[in-house]
Amino acid sequence: MIVIIGFSSAYIGSIKTQKLAISNFKANCVCRNRLQRAMAMDYTSLWALAESNRWVTADGYVNATGTFKRATVVDPNYLPNATRVTVSVWYPRPFGDLSAKPVIVSTLIAPEMIR
Repeated sequence: MIVIIGFSSAYIGSIKTQKLAISNFKANCVCRNRLQRAMAMDYTSLWALAESNRWVTADGYVNATGTFKRATVVDPNYLPNATRVTVSVWYPRPFGDLSAKPVIVSTLIAPEMIR
């Protein structure tokens, strides 16, 4: 009986860890996709990416029923000829609450870098 309880606890723990790792990976993808979108925009329009705590889906689409929360900060004065774009994404934990610390990815974009 004790062995079964031990195996059950280990199994449940591994499932929680797997779900957490998958959510973290999806949050990284949401961040990178947002930065890819910034690279495809006109440099003078980067300010339009700024947002604060928007609910998004795992694909990064804004949706009130999304499970991820995203914030984008655009700092045009970071360097004289470069704008810093920082994306933060909070991801769902196994029991429904959001992560305490977000996944944060940032990059610098110069006018010459825009496609």
